[in-house]
Amino acid sequence: MKNALNSILAILFLCCVITASAEVYRWVDGNGRVQFSDQPPPDVNAQKVETRPATGKGSASGGKNYQQQDQEFRKRRVEEDENAKKRTETEKQASAKQKNCDAAKSQLAALQAGGRFSRTNQKGEREVLDDKAMQAALSDAKQAVADWCQ
Repeated sequence: MKNALNSILAILFLCCVITASAEVYRWVDGNGRVQFSDQPPPDVNAQKVETRPATGKGSASGGKNYQQQDQEFRKRRVEEDENAKKRTETEKQASAKQKNCDAAKSQLAALQAGGRFSRTNQKGEREVLDDKAMQAALSDAKQAVADWCQ
C-alpha cells in the first residue's frame, strides 16, 4: 500500500516537472494578434519562446526574507505613529494659538470701543480703570494681538 502511494506521488511529481518544462510557442494570427501556445499551429511560422522559472521576492536570490520585511514594517509603523503624534501636537498648538489670538482681538476691540472697564485686584476687590490704566491695558492688548496673531 505504501509502495503504491509512493509510486503515485512519483508519477504526479514527474507530470508536474514535465508540465513545468513545457515549450511555449509564439505566432501572429490572421487578425494580427500575437498568440501563445504549448503547441505550434500547423502551417504557421511559430517561434519557440524561452521561458525561465519565476523567482519570488522572498527567494534566496536577493529578496528580503520574512524577518526583514517584518522589521521594516514595524519600523515604518513606529515612524507613522510618531508623525501622527507630531501632527496632533502641532494641530493642538495651532488651535490654542488661534483661540488666544481671537481672545486678544476681542479684548483689544472692547478696549478701543471705550467705556468703563474694571478688573479684580489681588485682594479680590473690583477696581475701575483710570485713563493711565486704560492706556496700559490697551498697550498690553495690542502687544497680545501682535504676539498671538502672527
